[in-house]
This record gives sequence, C-alpha cells and structure tokens, in this order.
Amino acid sequence: MITYMDGSGVETQRAVWPFALVYFDQARVLMCWSELRNAFANFRADRILATGEMPALLREWSKVHQEAAQSILPESGSTGI
Repeated sequence: MITYMDGSGVETQRAVWPFALVYFDQARVLMCWSELRNAFANFRADRILATGEMPALLREWSKVHQEAAQSILPESGSTGI
C-alpha cells in the first residue's frame, strides 16, 4: 500500500505489487501491478508520500533470511549475476 500524490496534488491510497524500479534522468519510476486499476501502472518515486505494510513485510523477510543465514548478495569473489 502506498500513499501517492499525482501531478495535480491529489493524494490517493494505492494497493500495488512492485516489480521494477527504473532510473531515468528526470525521475525514478516504480513499475507495478495496481489492484485499483487491475492493470500495470507506473508511479514516480518522488510522489510516493508513504508506504503502508512494506516495513512490516521487510522486517519479516529480513528475520527469515537472518535465521536461515542466507543473503541476497553474491558471494565474495563472485563474478556477478
């Protein structure tokens, strides 16, 4: 869930499923699936005012990976992805 302000200053709550963050010269854009539109949508990152459940999900994800001693980072000396 995000709180988003559109170009005209209107704030809305959006339930989204992010899948990519794209960097352009002018802005960063979050690409997601929007539950409201039931379609793909793009949101400028600088217009996202707040996130809802994400911190709780991130904490839980971190806890699971720490308990399993897993890392998302490549092993040292790895040549990359």
